[in-house]
Amino acid sequence: MNNTRKITFEKIQNCRDFRGLTTTDGYYVRSGHMFRSANLSEASESDINRLVRIYHLKKIIDLRTTMEKEQKPDVKIDGVEYIHIPIFDEIKIGISHEKETDTIMNGGQTVEANAKQQLKDNMIPDMEDMYRLVVSDKSCMENISRVLQIILQHDYDSGSILWHCTEGKDRCGMVSAFILSILSVDKNTILKDYLLTNEVNGPKADMYYQKVLESGKPEAFALAVKNAFLAKEEYFDAAFDVIDKEYGGVAAYIHDGLNIPEEMLEDFRSKVLSRYKYFVTNAEREKSLDIGKTCYFEFQKGYFHDEFWADDSLMLHIDYVDGLGLHACFRDVLSGYDYDDITNVDKRSWKKILDYGMNAGGGLKECLLELESWVDECFKENDYFSIIGM
Repeated sequence: MNNTRKITFEKIQNCRDFRGLTTTDGYYVRSGHMFRSANLSEASESDINRLVRIYHLKKIIDLRTTMEKEQKPDVKIDGVEYIHIPIFDEIKIGISHEKETDTIMNGGQTVEANAKQQLKDNMIPDMEDMYRLVVSDKSCMENISRVLQIILQHDYDSGSILWHCTEGKDRCGMVSAFILSILSVDKNTILKDYLLTNEVNGPKADMYYQKVLESGKPEAFALAVKNAFLAKEEYFDAAFDVIDKEYGGVAAYIHDGLNIPEEMLEDFRSKVLSRYKYFVTNAEREKSLDIGKTCYFEFQKGYFHDEFWADDSLMLHIDYVDGLGLHACFRDVLSGYDYDDITNVDKRSWKKILDYGMNAGGGLKECLLELESWVDECFKENDYFSIIGM
């Protein structure tokens, strides 16, 4: 998965958070609050330790059917609340991915002449129809509403929340799309997040495609199997076309179709959005669930006040200082810069830092531009700001 939000585990697949995604009104989704993934049935001890110690997981929502859950139950995690809310049942939608995969691996059923009958007999659902049903069927909508309200009302100060289905693709993808829509992330960004699943599932889909062909099944059936493991734009569009036609847009669907009150949406936004993509305020640092709450560089207005963690300071985690090239920038530009101590920066030095970042581009440029308005505000009343290192 070639994106900066991925989380790599030993056994858990297709896991990522939403950190840094930008809203249409200029806010950013905070890191470490919400996660999406494939099922947790094979989570290793190391995976569980990371979920609890590093990501402070407090709640899991399992979106799979009862049959899927019983076939491959999630690993139990002490201290983590588990909630099972199946978005749909087998009768409505067809067969689960677990059963579907087992059928394929065992050679499947007798080949029929008609490819449509093949799909029916082997219980491969029509994916576009499934997406349409998920957003329009009354019981599915009631379950989606329950899931969303749990996410919206979760106590994020206590820890994070994770939701998953089997592949972390369809049901998980639609819940994620609604959450990002609530946060005012634009539709194109939501679609890109949805399609990231293919970086994990693409090789798996190709493998099953070949196995089905080798078993003697028609290519139409093999292709249907492959497509069942992929996130595709036409599936996404099938759901949102129904929403647009019936409700006039996703906002009205959430309000009128899913009956979620605006106050709940606003409260949720205040909990998981930030003005900054890279930096945090001191209040946010204090509430951080990171084990290393002191692993931040502090940018303090004026000269160092003989006290750390000023309320009007900005904090930048050392992962960003090192990973974005900020340390190298300061080292090359600032005379006497000390990674482990305090460095004062005047207006002239700041201009050199900013020029360096503009030439470097990428995340370094983005980070410094985010800091720029704070620096401009600082220089209205101060001749310096201080970089307080580790």
